[in-house]
Amino acid sequence: MFKSRLFETDLTRSCGVSACADFLKWPRAVSAVIVVTCATATLLALTISLHAQQLHGHDVVTDDTGLIVSWLTPQASAYDRLLNLQGIFLLNGVPPDPDSNLTAYFTQSSLYPGDPPTMSNHQNNPASMHAMLAESLLAYYAYSGDSRYIDLVTALLDSDLVHGLTPVGWEWDSVPYAASSAGVIDYDGAEDVYSHVIEPDKIGQLGYAYLVTYEATGRTPYLYAAIHDADVLAAHVRVGDQGSSPWPFRVLAEDGTILEDYTADVIQPIRLLDELIRLNVGNGATYQSARQAAWDWLMAVPMQNAVWSNYFEDIPIQPDLSNYNQFIPLETARYLLQHPELDIDWLAHVQGILQWVEDQFGDFEFGAPTIEEQVQFPIPLGSHTARFASINAMVFERTADPAAKELAYRALNWATYMASADGQVIDGPGDGQIWFTDSYGDLMRHVIASMGAVPEWAPPGDNHLLRSSSVVTAVAYPDTEITYTTFDSTSTEVLHLNFTPTYITVDGQPIAQRSVLDGPGWTFDGNSGTLRIYHVGGYRIDITGCRVQLSLNDDPTGRGCVHGPPQTRSAR
Repeated sequence: MFKSRLFETDLTRSCGVSACADFLKWPRAVSAVIVVTCATATLLALTISLHAQQLHGHDVVTDDTGLIVSWLTPQASAYDRLLNLQGIFLLNGVPPDPDSNLTAYFTQSSLYPGDPPTMSNHQNNPASMHAMLAESLLAYYAYSGDSRYIDLVTALLDSDLVHGLTPVGWEWDSVPYAASSAGVIDYDGAEDVYSHVIEPDKIGQLGYAYLVTYEATGRTPYLYAAIHDADVLAAHVRVGDQGSSPWPFRVLAEDGTILEDYTADVIQPIRLLDELIRLNVGNGATYQSARQAAWDWLMAVPMQNAVWSNYFEDIPIQPDLSNYNQFIPLETARYLLQHPELDIDWLAHVQGILQWVEDQFGDFEFGAPTIEEQVQFPIPLGSHTARFASINAMVFERTADPAAKELAYRALNWATYMASADGQVIDGPGDGQIWFTDSYGDLMRHVIASMGAVPEWAPPGDNHLLRSSSVVTAVAYPDTEITYTTFDSTSTEVLHLNFTPTYITVDGQPIAQRSVLDGPGWTFDGNSGTLRIYHVGGYRIDITGCRVQLSLNDDPTGRGCVHGPPQTRSAR
């Protein structure tokens, strides 16, 4: 991971006064690893003294190693508390834009914190913002069982379909605008001095959000929108090279004039095309051809030369490709971790991406790795640090590398400090705005993904569906029972339980407990409360069991075990 780990062995052998004397001469990233590997109180005290002891107005809390833990207590429930704060703010705390009287996430990209928050009137970014919010809130619905988050997703996507598309008959017709002028209801594609500019990678990003929301809700307009977006992308794919990607970054939608030729962000269109191919809907042959062209270019160009450029909508048109960012490579790494079967060198590629991001954008603060956004905005932000955390958590899940788990843990802890007790979450201490992407749409999904990879980080007293390989269409959490349904009949889920499962059925048929999940059935780790289910040929899963005694003081009389099939109910 962080390159300074190479110093680890020597430093642990000589971690005394002389090491402390040399400490101030070493790069900050190296010194932070000394904190991780050295046990001397002198060195820990010196490291802490180099930093302010507050972060976004919170007193920084450390554990007995001197490294950062969350300000949200108890630590075992910190990530859950962060999600709750974010979710409640999105439902109840976002003010209306005074120009339109619409809730601000329809017309604004960000807010200034306050009581109440106020409009920033920064250029809007509806496609990526609403796509991120959709993915986060679908995951949070599965986690929480609160259907209000599904309602919020559909409200956002309905707005995009009505107010956010290019005109019919244009070269790039009826596809979403990536950007818009602040405060306007009908998005206009405002980019720099240009209007009617689209970004094809955002077509893929929002198209994928349409598609998984269709899977969650069954609303066919989202399916049709996803198919149309894929058709337009497939019609415009081209052979890429070192200076031109399979789709350009910025295009005038009306006539197809290319304003910027290159973006490394082909994973967003690939995800959309993959899912449509899997579902066997739309124009499969053209999707497969476009997807292969994009994949081949990804492996041959940015994966080799690390020119991970051009994602953010509010950066002016660039004269070259030097404004690297961390969003594209880390989301590419996520895809590889989710689909290792597609790349024989997936682990080497993921590790190479992580090292590149660390070299370009990484730093340490209070023992936590922090990640800057891009070359032109070199400020550590909570969402990007949490993205880095979630990738490391997934690496730990795949490899059992404890260093990856430690990086993920400290990074998530640092990210929690961006939240205030009222649910207002800033992007980072160096900027201090509430961005609907960074503060909510991006950050929430990384927190949930991290818990899905490391279930012991879920709150110990609660039941939560942390991850599913299929979209979750319904979920309910009645005491020592959980009921949920998935879009696909074959799927794998990871849950955290506060009870011991005794009986699990799929569409009413019991499935067996296994020691290893190498076939349909389930496994349960009582120490961490982790339930894993692999089901084939059914959509509805019912789990029932008996209460786990979390402590001697927790329900000392016991709740008893529930045996046999659960009562029939509608999950939602």
